[in-house]
Amino acid sequence: MVKKPEHLLPFIWGFVRQKSHWYFGMLFFTLAFASLTCASSYAMKVLIDVVEQAPRTSFLSEVFWPCVVFIGCYISISLTLRLRNICGRYFYPAVQKAMTTRLHQSLQKKEFQYFQAHLTGSIANRVIGLTRSSLELLELTITSWFIFSLVVIYLVFLLQCSVWFTLAYCLWLCIFIPVTLWFASYANDFSKGYAESQMTLAGYLVDSINNIYFVKLFGQYFHEQQRIDSASTDTFDKNVGLKDYLIRLRLVLDFFVLIILTINLVILVYLYQHGLVTVGDFAFVITTTLDISWYIWDYFGEQFFRMIQEYGHAVQGFQLFKEPMYYQDAPQAKPLQVRDGAIAFSKMTYYYNESNKLFDAFDCLIRPGESVGLVGYSGSGKTTLLHLLLRFLPVKSGDILIDGQPLSQVTLASIRESISMIPQDTTLFHRTIRDNICYGKRDASEEDVVQAARQAHAHDFIMQLPQGYDTMVGERGGKLSGGQCQRIAIARAFLKDAPILLLDEATSSLDTVTERAIYESLQQLIKGRTTVVIAHRLSTIKSMDRIIVLDAGQVIEQGSHRYLIRKGGYYANMWKHQTDQDILDDTVLESAD
Repeated sequence: MVKKPEHLLPFIWGFVRQKSHWYFGMLFFTLAFASLTCASSYAMKVLIDVVEQAPRTSFLSEVFWPCVVFIGCYISISLTLRLRNICGRYFYPAVQKAMTTRLHQSLQKKEFQYFQAHLTGSIANRVIGLTRSSLELLELTITSWFIFSLVVIYLVFLLQCSVWFTLAYCLWLCIFIPVTLWFASYANDFSKGYAESQMTLAGYLVDSINNIYFVKLFGQYFHEQQRIDSASTDTFDKNVGLKDYLIRLRLVLDFFVLIILTINLVILVYLYQHGLVTVGDFAFVITTTLDISWYIWDYFGEQFFRMIQEYGHAVQGFQLFKEPMYYQDAPQAKPLQVRDGAIAFSKMTYYYNESNKLFDAFDCLIRPGESVGLVGYSGSGKTTLLHLLLRFLPVKSGDILIDGQPLSQVTLASIRESISMIPQDTTLFHRTIRDNICYGKRDASEEDVVQAARQAHAHDFIMQLPQGYDTMVGERGGKLSGGQCQRIAIARAFLKDAPILLLDEATSSLDTVTERAIYESLQQLIKGRTTVVIAHRLSTIKSMDRIIVLDAGQVIEQGSHRYLIRKGGYYANMWKHQTDQDILDDTVLESAD
């Protein structure tokens, strides 16, 4: 197994290494561009000296080759830039694709609680932000190499004019760089705070948009606007603080540039008066001073702090990748082989916090092909038990076994392939109805899809839609009713045809007529499978082979419906309460008529 990088830079380098030939190609042509830029300036200096000193009789022959070299430098500069762009054309898209894929894979391995604890918008913003900022950092790294090599080569060329220019620049850089880096350390803090506030704002926006129905339902526009305004104000304040700091820093940089320009002009005038430099030297030093000053000012005033900003964004995004809350298969894990479908909870312990254990040494056996109903009041552990079986949640101790195979020793993918679940809150992808039904079996034929829809009593309403099976369902299935979404989910379970079936209030969104129509289909779906059904409406599970009553993570009763009614215990009281309520509802309806 490849070791997971603990720091941002090794993480980025891992992707660079995959396409290192393109990266080093960019670096090579960048250094060549810097060298040719310096050479062109020096070629101009030579040309000026030749023009000044060449006699008129042989002027053309004297200036011919300096002109050729000067023009050749600019042609070479254009060529190296194009070659650098070609390398970047292949490098950056490849890194972006690989990084996005890797981050999505990392998200897939996160524990289910991770997504419950973090805003969706914040997670998406981190993935996008990390990818974008990493690419920006790589580009800025290339820029850094360009600036560094340009300055070094220019200093070497300045030695040809006078050692005093090189000494002046070296002394200036020895003061300038430490001062700039000192300022940069504070800019980094501003940048990280700004990045955090941006991700919080993005999370709030997506959260509000995802729940716009409830915002409108409860008339909470003002509350949501206040929440967004508060986060937006925080982002604004931190952004202004960062920009104010950068403005003050650039004033300092301007002062430093003015100093080196003044020093070089003083040296130039003095040396020219004493005949120690030529007109070409004069032009070269002025041009070089302006070039170096501009590049350094631009780098430390813009690029360097942009690098700090992007680094802050990337660090925030990298936390998503770095956080250890994720599942992975155990070493030597094998695919789950379901023969009969027996499920055993063996001394299983699970808790959200150690002081309050939901399941403590929990034991329960579900026989092959048995249909089991789970009942109990909210908080008794019904849905949590299904999530533990699916390994959405980690067992703290003990184990869960399917056909004698501990789930901790089999692959996650094989567990999910062997189990179909229809949850209470059915959320569909913003894709076609066909895509949503096929999600459990991507290679299903059109006939299989239609057959599954018929079995789920969904085909008729699908055919009444404008595009039939090609109808887009909207985000989270928003274009369909709750009952229609649930029937699509049931059709998906029919199509997947897994040996183990979990139903969590699978008919809760259906009207009574539709529920009765689909009940027979569910009975067909249950046949020959090990089935666990959570139900608050007890009439839907009275035909189950066994009913298990949970309370605070403990099995307090179990048996058939008839047995538990005769026993007159916890389940019988629940049944009586629901039956009395149904009679009361019928009486109210009759009196209304």
